[in-house]
Amino acid sequence: MAYSNLVSTEYIYKNSIIDNSLDAKILTTLIRQASDMHIQTAIGNSLYVHIMNNILADGTTNLTGDYITLLKDYIQPALCQWVVALSIPYVNYRLTNKAVSQKNSEYSNASGLDEVKWMEGKTRETAEFYTQRIIDYIKLNKNSFPQYVIVGENGIDAEKTGYNMGGFYLGGKRSGCGPIAGVPWYYDRDNDCGC
Repeated sequence: MAYSNLVSTEYIYKNSIIDNSLDAKILTTLIRQASDMHIQTAIGNSLYVHIMNNILADGTTNLTGDYITLLKDYIQPALCQWVVALSIPYVNYRLTNKAVSQKNSEYSNASGLDEVKWMEGKTRETAEFYTQRIIDYIKLNKNSFPQYVIVGENGIDAEKTGYNMGGFYLGGKRSGCGPIAGVPWYYDRDNDCGC
C-alpha cells in the first residue's frame, strides 16, 4: 500500500478550528497518525488499503460512486476532527533538542491543563460522532463495500459494533453480549441477545 493523505492540510484549516498559523508539518504528521489510529480501525485494513491505493500523489482520486461519497462525506470530516483532537497537546508544547518547551505569545495566553483536557475531550466526542457515522454509512451500504467484511492481512478488522475510545462502567445492568478486544462489555446492535 502506498500511503496517501486522505485530507490535505488546507482541508483541515478550512474545516476545523485549527488556525492557519499552526505549522502544516505538524498537521501532516497528525493526519497520518489519525488515519492509522482511527480511520483504519473504523473501516478495516482491506477497505483502508483500497481507498489509499486509489488516491493519487496529487491528491486526486480514482474513487467513484459510493467510495467517493464515503471519502468526502464521511471519512474526511471524521479525520479532520481526529486531527484536531490529536493536535491539542502539541499546540502549546514543542519537543526540541533541549526540552519539552511551552510556546507563548504576547497576544494570547496559554490555556491551563484543565482547559486543554476539556477541549481535547470535547473534540474527541465530536470525532467519535463522525467516526460512528462512517460505520453506520458502511453498514447501511455494505453491498457497496465488499472490502469491509474482509479481515485485513495484518489482522486489522473493521470496528463493526460501534466506535468508542473509552468510557466508564458504573455498575448496574450491562448492555451487551460479551467481551471484545479488551473491552469488558460492548453493545452489538446487530446481535442483541437481550441481556
